[in-house]
Amino acid sequence: MTPDGRITSEFDDVTIDDAAASRHADATGADDEEWDKFDDRPDEFPEGDDRDEDDLADLELVVLGLTGTTVLDDGAGAPRALPGTEDLIHRLRATGVKVAIVSGSPRPAVDLLLDAVGWTGIADAVLTPADSGRAQPFPDLPLTALLRTGASSVEGMVVVDDTADGISAGIAAGAGLVVGVLTGTDGEDELLEAGADAVLTSVADLPELLGYEHTDADRAAADRAAADRAAGDAADRRAEGADAR
Repeated sequence: MTPDGRITSEFDDVTIDDAAASRHADATGADDEEWDKFDDRPDEFPEGDDRDEDDLADLELVVLGLTGTTVLDDGAGAPRALPGTEDLIHRLRATGVKVAIVSGSPRPAVDLLLDAVGWTGIADAVLTPADSGRAQPFPDLPLTALLRTGASSVEGMVVVDDTADGISAGIAAGAGLVVGVLTGTDGEDELLEAGADAVLTSVADLPELLGYEHTDADRAAADRAAADRAAGDAADRRAEGADAR
């Protein structure tokens, strides 16, 4: 992400909307030479990583929402990780990017949920309002994630959430990129109105947006996420039909 709001990945020819670009520039006030000081990523990525060195030079931290963004817990069965999420987390951390998981739920509930999906210790930080002070839409959770993980700039932070409140929190925190996903409570219109720079079907699509090559595993995960969403929509329609009768 550059100071003028340009995404430095496969979306090099796309700029963020004017309002988002303005807040990025205002937040940094840095010219290109000053901006280079924040680029402390290695000249070469580890063997097996499929990115170009210029991709995501400034990416330091990805903040992921919990329920609805990375984990599905609808009360109808055992909680489960949304397809593609675990691979995404491991992939980011393997290339030096910190990952924080945030939730507005109490700490005991968050710990139980992470334990249920086998994610204890999976992220660099797991935060609740008890850690930050205020819940979304305030910026406390993303900013606390920045501090806890040692990231050097809000411009190097990506916030991903399924709710308008989560998007608002990312924007208020000055995140370099704020992404909505359609696996939770709010739809595309709500997420865009809240200010999302991009809206994806699921976190399985995030690697491509961030400049990682889309692998067969990523595509399969995206297909599974779409199937889960379609099944949920069908169940909702059946329930509405039963209520009507």
